[in-house]
Amino acid sequence: MSIRILGLQTGVSAFLLLGLAAGCNSTTSISNLVLPEGPISEDSEIPSPSFTPPISTVNATAVFSDSFNNHENWTPPQSQTGATNTCILGQICTTPVPSGYHDYRVAAAESCSNLDGNHETLNINDLHPRGGTGKSFVMWSEPCYSSGGSWGSDGLLGVHFPDRNEVYVRYWIQFQPDWQWPTDVSPSPMQKFLHLSHLNPSLATSIWSFFDGTQNKPRFTPQLAKFGGGSYRIQFDLPHSPLTAARNNSASFNSDVYLGASPLDWTTPGPAGLPAPGDGNWHSFEFFVRMNTAGNADGAEKVWYDGNLVNSTTGIAWVPAGDDPDLWKWNHVWLGGNNSVLNASGEEQWYAVDDFVVSDHYSGPPPKPANVAAQSTGEKTVQLSWTEGENSAEYLLSGHRIYYGTSATDLNQSVEADSSNHFELGGLSSGQTYYFQVSAIKSASYDSNENESLRSAVVSALVN
Repeated sequence: MSIRILGLQTGVSAFLLLGLAAGCNSTTSISNLVLPEGPISEDSEIPSPSFTPPISTVNATAVFSDSFNNHENWTPPQSQTGATNTCILGQICTTPVPSGYHDYRVAAAESCSNLDGNHETLNINDLHPRGGTGKSFVMWSEPCYSSGGSWGSDGLLGVHFPDRNEVYVRYWIQFQPDWQWPTDVSPSPMQKFLHLSHLNPSLATSIWSFFDGTQNKPRFTPQLAKFGGGSYRIQFDLPHSPLTAARNNSASFNSDVYLGASPLDWTTPGPAGLPAPGDGNWHSFEFFVRMNTAGNADGAEKVWYDGNLVNSTTGIAWVPAGDDPDLWKWNHVWLGGNNSVLNASGEEQWYAVDDFVVSDHYSGPPPKPANVAAQSTGEKTVQLSWTEGENSAEYLLSGHRIYYGTSATDLNQSVEADSSNHFELGGLSSGQTYYFQVSAIKSASYDSNENESLRSAVVSALVN
C-alpha cells in the first residue's frame, strides 16, 4: 500500500520512520492519512519555536502545503460584464475551487487588457514553475480600471486551516523579468500578494467583506508599493487591520520596509547583500503572526525575505480589550490581492507563486552561513569551516552546498555536505588558489524543491 504524507509518496514503513526520526519533536496526526491529489493539509502538533537556530531535521510537518504540481490546469474565467466571479467550497460553480482550497474570487476583465491578449487573472499552470518543471500559481494584474471600480484588478485563492494562535506562511515568488512600476496612470502603484486573517466560514454572505463588520479581522496584508507620488523607492508595505471595538478598520496601521538603501532596491541589491526582488529570479517570502493575549498589546509579526529577517513588529493589539482573542485566531490565508499597478500601454503583468506552505514553524531557506574559513591542511586538500547564520527563527537544516573554483567570480563546481559546520575537500591542484562559498539547505518532506540559502562571502586558500 502506498500513501502520501505531506507531499511524499512513500510506503507504510516510511511513515513509521517519519514518526521516529531523530530531532523531530512533533506528533503527526493520522486522521487524514490517505489524501487526494493536490495540496496537503494536516493539523500537526509542533511546539512553538524558541527562535534559536537550527534544527537538523527534514521531517517537520506542515499545516498545509502545495507545490501545485498535482493540479489540473485551472483558470476561472473573468466576467466580461463587470460582475465579480466567486466560488466557495461546497458551492456548485462552473469552475470549481481547486482541491484543498476553500474559495476564490476574481474581478471582471478590464477592456484595456485586451490590448495584450486578455490574460485571466487567476491561474494554475505549467508556464512558470519553480525548478523548471511542474506547475505554479500565476497571477496576472490588470493595467487599468474600467468596469470593476477603483480596485477592479483583483484575484484571490483562499486556504482555510485549523485555528492558530500563531502561524507561519511561506512561498516562493517570481515577478516577470521586466516588471514595471509605472506612474503614468497612478502615481502610487501597489501590488498585494497575500491576506492572512481570521474568517468565519459560517458567515458565507460576508466572506468577501474586508472593512466594516467582523469578517476577515484581524488581517495582515503584505504588499509592494511605490507610494509618495512616484518619488519613493519600492517599499514593502505591511498593513495591519486589527479587530476593533467599533468593528471597522479605524485602527489600521502600517509597518513599512523600504526596499532602498536598506536593505535593497527593486532591481539593485542593497548593501546588506540581499538580491533584488525585480531580478526575474525566484525569492522566498515568509510571514509570521502571533495573536495577542486578552487585554494586552503583545501580538507580533515578522517577515523574512530569502531567509533574512527584514521586519519585526511587536506590541500589536490584534484583538482589543473586551474581546476574547481565542475567538479570533488565525485560520485563513489568500494568495493574490488587488493592485493599482496601472499603465497606459494596456499590458498586463504576471507574477508566479510556488512551494506554498502554512506551518507552525519557520519553513523557508536558512540564513547564509557566516564566518567561513578555508585552510589547506594537506596535499591537494582544503578544510572548510563556518558557523550557521542567524535570522531570529528556529530554522530547519538538512545540509550544505560548497561552491568552489579557481576564479572568485566563477565558482563553477559544487559538492554536497551534511549538516555539520565543517568539510574537507580533496582532489584539488597543488599550488593553485581556490575560492569557496557555502550555502545552507533545507529540504523538508513537504517541499518539492529545496530551499537553499544565499551564499556566504567568498573565501580563498592556496592549496599545498
